[in-house]
Amino acid sequence: MNVTIRRWAFALLASLALGCADAAPSEEEPEDMGAAPAPASACAEQGGVMAAGGEEVPCIGPGDVGDVPEGDYIEPTIDNADLEADQQRFLTQDGDGKFFIYVGESKRIGVRTVDLTGRPVEGQRIGFTLVESDANRPSEASLSAQFSATNEFGVADIQVTAGPQPSFFYLLMEADGLDSLRYQISVVQRPEGRDVVEPDPNDPNPPVPPVGGNCMETKGLYSITNNYEPGRFLGDGPFRALETIHQILSDPGGFVGDLIRDRIGGVWGSLIRGAIRPVINYLYDYVVRNYAPDWLRATLLIVEDVTSLLVELEIQGEMDLGEVDDMCELVGVHRWQTLIFHWRAGCPAGDDRCGRFEVPLERLGASASETEFTARVVRSFGPVATMEIDEHRLSLNLGVAVIWFLQEVILPARFNVRSFGELLQLVLPCDAVGALAADYLSGVPIIGLAVGAFVEEACERGMEAAGNQLTRLLSDQLNVNTFPMAGECKLRDTNADQLADKLEDGRWSVGLEGDFEGERVR
Repeated sequence: MNVTIRRWAFALLASLALGCADAAPSEEEPEDMGAAPAPASACAEQGGVMAAGGEEVPCIGPGDVGDVPEGDYIEPTIDNADLEADQQRFLTQDGDGKFFIYVGESKRIGVRTVDLTGRPVEGQRIGFTLVESDANRPSEASLSAQFSATNEFGVADIQVTAGPQPSFFYLLMEADGLDSLRYQISVVQRPEGRDVVEPDPNDPNPPVPPVGGNCMETKGLYSITNNYEPGRFLGDGPFRALETIHQILSDPGGFVGDLIRDRIGGVWGSLIRGAIRPVINYLYDYVVRNYAPDWLRATLLIVEDVTSLLVELEIQGEMDLGEVDDMCELVGVHRWQTLIFHWRAGCPAGDDRCGRFEVPLERLGASASETEFTARVVRSFGPVATMEIDEHRLSLNLGVAVIWFLQEVILPARFNVRSFGELLQLVLPCDAVGALAADYLSGVPIIGLAVGAFVEEACERGMEAAGNQLTRLLSDQLNVNTFPMAGECKLRDTNADQLADKLEDGRWSVGLEGDFEGERVR
């Protein structure tokens, strides 16, 4: 556990603007749970537990511990196998692991490292190797580096430069102790904007020319702003997960108590396990009642914050549109460049620029976020035409992005913590859990005062496991890294040169829904 939490947990609760800044400890005495211990516990001698910021929690008193094991006292054990499993790392990809590069051009391609909870791993060294599919016909492709380390989003990448001819090869990625991953790379000619397959003269249903005569010319580069609604695509899963997380944070006794209790082993450990649930429930009830009466509302803000990320997601980028052919069809490339989270907590009304958090996709994505698509101009009337865009796919690990934003922005801003485990320790500080457990077990002198430090350690590990489980609960529901989309927009010629200057009223109506608009750059 972060030692800092012990020092300011209660002080922070008192300053969270939860309506409890002047709260004082209750005058109620804890229920008498047994005869006075002999010798007295440290809690009884001090008149209570002094936790974190110095606020006092009354002693719980010795409790009913059941039958005491016979024989000499044997030090109990702590089993942290679940935490070791959570720390396992593996390489993962965004999308299907198949990439194209135009002849003679370069593309950024990489891989992501995450742990079992879905959190990105920073600083992992990844090796990259080009593997020819046919040694007798080398691709003449090259890599900018043989090794790269993962960034804060778990991404390590390099530049892959294609050779002078169409070809096919593999990119192998390896890291010490982890399973390797292999991509398929196809080198292709850049399209000229026209169909590569000539229309079939015997086709009984040939394409119908666009309404309105000659179609508007599209060739050029356009800056694009996409406003997506990922919650529609993801369904109810993420929102149910958020509801479950709030329920656990609102009543953590059983959840946290089990994660602490179940890691304590040994014959005498069974005696200690019996103290965990009563202590956790007593401490949580006392802290929330006296220091954080609006804790339930405060934790609900987390649900509202993450929900807002899933209903309003902006991605800025560009569309490179090719030249239309005789049937007004074209080929384009959609590039997504900057992810923008909108989180307006504390923003003044009317300030639309406040609360915009930009994340470059070249750092977040495991590869360059771009894909080809086909489109057609279907209606042209004067300065306005309609363009239909066929299905294409955005590769984006939204779960990694949301978890990162939650841990690096929302939790620090709301509570000055960076994980659910640290958040739980604001109302269940482990030093207080240990001291109260020692007080609860003070009727068994053979255990001794050292049980407090032992339970505190088990609590710290249990809180870490609790944070991991809550994080995984959300990340599992966001484990989508490919988003299909298709739609249409209006093309507007603003200067009467028969060339589209703006993309207006764009709507992604298939797959990942949302709106978009754009303007010619060149």
